[in-house]
Amino acid sequence: MSGVRCPSCSGPYLEKVASLPVICARCGTAFYCDEFGSYIPLVAACRLNEQEATARIMEWASGVKGGREFSKNIELAKMTRKYYPVFVYGRARNGERSGVVGSAVAVAEPGVRNIEMDGVDAQPLLVTAADQSELIKPTLGPSAYRQLLSIDPSTRTMCYYPFWCTQYVYHGRLNTVTVDGYSGRVSGDLSVEIERKSGMPLAAAAFVALGLEGALAYVSWMLALAAVIVTAGFTVHIARRKKEELS
Repeated sequence: MSGVRCPSCSGPYLEKVASLPVICARCGTAFYCDEFGSYIPLVAACRLNEQEATARIMEWASGVKGGREFSKNIELAKMTRKYYPVFVYGRARNGERSGVVGSAVAVAEPGVRNIEMDGVDAQPLLVTAADQSELIKPTLGPSAYRQLLSIDPSTRTMCYYPFWCTQYVYHGRLNTVTVDGYSGRVSGDLSVEIERKSGMPLAAAAFVALGLEGALAYVSWMLALAAVIVTAGFTVHIARRKKEELS
């Protein structure tokens, strides 16, 4: 793409655009360009530091049944801050206001696809506003959501949204967890812990049932056999329900 003009000073950028964002040689403004023209992306404020994000993860982990033991035994990897690009569309195809948000990356970490931009403090992106190594490069164009969300792609604005990202190992399994750098919302996968805890009531019930079956054996072997059949059926039924809940 050539002949692109800076949306801030209208200065021409005559060379081919090799990377994004483009830095204007005249005024130093960082801007993007696509099939609809050039525009200045925004960046949302990161209101949590690394220590606060880590504390949110521990609080999140302790919120599940048995979470205190879980939070004490997880091993967090190094926290990294990343700014994910999202499109904010200002108008639907029928002319009504939409305010729809769509991720500008095809594959995103947990939480990135659930961003709420209403009321978020976002400012024009400056070169010094965020380390460019923290900016995730977009892999989708503004037209990606044209049919899915019925939006007018020409009304797009891009905003870089902050997330603290890390991984943890629990019982040998690697999981990814993110903390919304603006709202503090934590997103991740606790299915390992939930699955482990959900099996405990079932095991306890089976243990009690086996005890009853042993007692019944002293009275009648037929009653004991019936109890075994009922217990087996109940166990299979509960296991199926738990599998469906976790899937």
